Amino acid sequence: DLASPEVSLLVPHFTVEVRRQLGELPGIEPDMIARGGLVVHTTIDMGIQAMAEDIVRQQIAEVGDEYNMHNGALVALNPNTGEVLAMVGSVDYADESIDGAVNNVLSAHQPGSTMKPLTYAAALEQGWTPAGILWDVPTVFDTGVGEYRPVNYDGRFHGPVRLRDALANSYNIPAVLLLNEVGVGNLLELAHRFGINSLGDDPSYYGLSLTLGGGEVTPLEMATAFSVFANGGHAVTPVMITRVEDNDGTLLYEAPENPGEEVLDPRIAFQISDILSDNNARTPAMGSESELLLDFPAAAKTGTTNDFRDNWTIGYTPHVVTAVWAGNTNNEEMAEGTSGLTGAAPIWHDFMTALYGMRGIEDVLAGPDLPPLRAEFAPPDRLEQRPVCVLSALRDPVPAESGCPRQQAEWFRVGGPDPAIEPTAQPSPTPVPTLAPRPEGDDTPQPEGPLPGVRQQIEPGILALAVLPVTEEQQAPLMEVLNQQRDALPGQPPAPLPPRYCTVPQERAADLEALAYQIFIEAPLDPTHALNARNWAIENGVPIEPALACPTDVLEEVVEETPDYADVVGVTYFIEDPQPNWQVYGVWPVRGTVLFNPADVA
Repeated sequence: DLASPEVSLLVPHFTVEVRRQLGELPGIEPDMIARGGLVVHTTIDMGIQAMAEDIVRQQIAEVGDEYNMHNGALVALNPNTGEVLAMVGSVDYADESIDGAVNNVLSAHQPGSTMKPLTYAAALEQGWTPAGILWDVPTVFDTGVGEYRPVNYDGRFHGPVRLRDALANSYNIPAVLLLNEVGVGNLLELAHRFGINSLGDDPSYYGLSLTLGGGEVTPLEMATAFSVFANGGHAVTPVMITRVEDNDGTLLYEAPENPGEEVLDPRIAFQISDILSDNNARTPAMGSESELLLDFPAAAKTGTTNDFRDNWTIGYTPHVVTAVWAGNTNNEEMAEGTSGLTGAAPIWHDFMTALYGMRGIEDVLAGPDLPPLRAEFAPPDRLEQRPVCVLSALRDPVPAESGCPRQQAEWFRVGGPDPAIEPTAQPSPTPVPTLAPRPEGDDTPQPEGPLPGVRQQIEPGILALAVLPVTEEQQAPLMEVLNQQRDALPGQPPAPLPPRYCTVPQERAADLEALAYQIFIEAPLDPTHALNARNWAIENGVPIEPALACPTDVLEEVVEETPDYADVVGVTYFIEDPQPNWQVYGVWPVRGTVLFNPADVA
């Protein structure tokens, strides 16, 4: 009897919310509720609910004192129908010491890094791909009211990272860089489209920290938003009341069907799910056996606020989305170092594992056009996999002729609204141009035609460039130019480091009888960010696109020193690095020059 002022102790938080919603339903008058006798059909599954309550309470009891984390909340819903299957608003509704009556599933909290998948989805909508490259290096943003210097959770920089790895490992700096490209307003628009209504419309109120959780949202809203990824791009409305009848059986209300309209390209929904379920990609930050790894395919994202007041884990399969929040209702800080991976993730892991182990769960979660319960996320049409370079395997120098040392497969959208991305046959390495030496004394006029390319794109963000090594004697004029460029930048960017290479201009390619083609990672377009990226890359032996073209004196010096190949006998090596008497271990790049007669090479 919903007219009773007493709250059911079975599902108290859910019952209170159902009572509130009942008074707002069309066709349900206040006097009907006051009289009682209504038959209200809800979505709660008592078996799942009881299991969820036990798991939340057990985890908080085990680590509450150690982490100073005394409350938790969980909501599980079907992403295809919006039906709320379980709602745990706190560990104990009756415990006033933790404000137990507060329903944390419906209370706004800072979401931490669980906002990042929305940022990356917005970027994919704008044409980025999971293979896009971001430079995780020291970065400063001018906010108009001061400088903003994001830092990563581990306090380190990771250099060039693909979107897949940046999102899977929850790196902060790449996420902020990406939001700077996407635009805060566009992220807010996507969040509203996904069902997050707690966030406002003013981008300046949130700024770039929005992607790191610089706003407040409810766990139910976040579960609703992640449902868009889980169901392949459709909006859902959370449902707790499915039907209301009077005591005569007359239907007074019936919930609308879910899911709703398509709000995200299904291919992007799959790409996000594929990243968030990629255990190999997230291993560097999360470990290979983290609480995010289940015995069946599932996507998951953690979140932690900088002040350790909130930690989250939100994860899903095509059949269920579960959002977990852990912290303190009074906003007291948890112990330093408490994270979504250590606080909320064990609750999520144990709940999902127990849920999928329940007898008859197939009947609860099954639906038309859904894959089997433990199936992989299925790619929709107009997606194809292509090999891309593993960036961590690129250590300076990388001869272009040998190609990328390691590759991995990545999903690309083809056709449709991405006209620049078309289906391809099985890709093959981009041929690297070479210059064949002319025989001695051959003055035969050569046919006119395009000069050999000195810049070849192997794949987006990866280049084969014709370069010359820069000696210490040649660095002075180049450093003068680099310092002039640095002085023209706003703020106080760092001093540039001496370059290791310069690029050969296209118009001088024909003057050189031998060009060294090497693989480089494309530098950022923003000049300040490019300076930071080049400094980091030079210090860490990562091949980044050189900043300057070779000056005339360097080119002329090379032309003068180019040997007469007819006089070359055998092969001569000049090793510059590693230096004599060095002791090196493991894989070490060897840098230097090889003198040989190309005519002797088969």
